Amino acid sequence: MSKNGNKTVGELALEDPGLIHVFDNLGIDYCCAGGKSLEEACAAANVPMDELLRAVDQEEILGEHDNPAARDWQREPLFGIIEHILHKHHHFVRRELVHLDALFAKTCSAHGSAYPELLSMQALFRELSQELLSHMANEEQVLFPYITELEERLSRQEALAPPHLKTLSAVRALMQEHELAGSKLAEIRELSCNYSVPAHACAAWRSLYALLREFERDLHHHVHLENNLLFPRALEMERAALRRCTVAM
Repeated sequence: MSKNGNKTVGELALEDPGLIHVFDNLGIDYCCAGGKSLEEACAAANVPMDELLRAVDQEEILGEHDNPAARDWQREPLFGIIEHILHKHHHFVRRELVHLDALFAKTCSAHGSAYPELLSMQALFRELSQELLSHMANEEQVLFPYITELEERLSRQEALAPPHLKTLSAVRALMQEHELAGSKLAEIRELSCNYSVPAHACAAWRSLYALLREFERDLHHHVHLENNLLFPRALEMERAALRRCTVAM
């Protein structure tokens, strides 16, 4: 990986999924801030470029990114990306929100009075939970069906009349919601001192922090697929449909 490339950190993550593991470990934001250059993303994470390059070299030695089952998402149809997001990420979020809520309740009941930061984290998590559920419902009920229909019609070379075009103006709002979710998880991580539990922490507290770490990592992958791949391709597809409508009129 060249440090002098002109590609954004989101584009690099798409081209080499093995970099996602490195970015996650170093705290480099490749999803919500995927439009930044590699240098900008490293600076924002306070990660020296040399440290990143050493981590990439180590990843290549270990071969962790050479996963034969990995999919080239840039070649996948949009409905395939959507199905993956629904079955892997949306399902994971809904399931783990329930688990996390229960772990927060148990941990805060036992330790909240001595560790008030746990109560602040719980309040942030409850806000995040409601926002994510509303966000996913919007995608599932409105945006994803529209993108799927758009792709199907264009694949059959069918022109969409203007009344049938809904435009993807909601994408910007969804990306802002992604950024808000990421910032709330980052605040939770900061309050937890990067998910570091005290030596005397109970099993519920340890499980809570371990699951929060996994939840944040999954959300990064989830947002990366939408912000850096699904949404840009869908927007371009809609522009193509609009051009076809203009020619047909």
